[in-house]
Amino acid sequence: MLKSSLQKLRLMPKLRIAKFLIIFTLTGSSSVFVSDVMADFIKTDLSYEMNALERIVLISLLYQFLLLLFCFVFGELPYVIEKFRKMAQLFRRFKN
Repeated sequence: MLKSSLQKLRLMPKLRIAKFLIIFTLTGSSSVFVSDVMADFIKTDLSYEMNALERIVLISLLYQFLLLLFCFVFGELPYVIEKFRKMAQLFRRFKN
């Protein structure tokens, strides 16, 4: 019964799910680490203290870039690009 349910839902194989868990884990921790380094650079070299909102925007932008980078490294870039396109179409429907 469980197998037929999984087939009906068309879930990915367990190995691919594990690959995505690794990708999202690496992306999340890397984006926070890289944003800390960039914020320190901005603070010391440009003498500008970032507020919380600017830091959230920086982390979000870095996350998207790093997600594409790690998906490319793990060979899942076409899948993620397809999901980004579907999400963009969904947003366009709400916009109109």
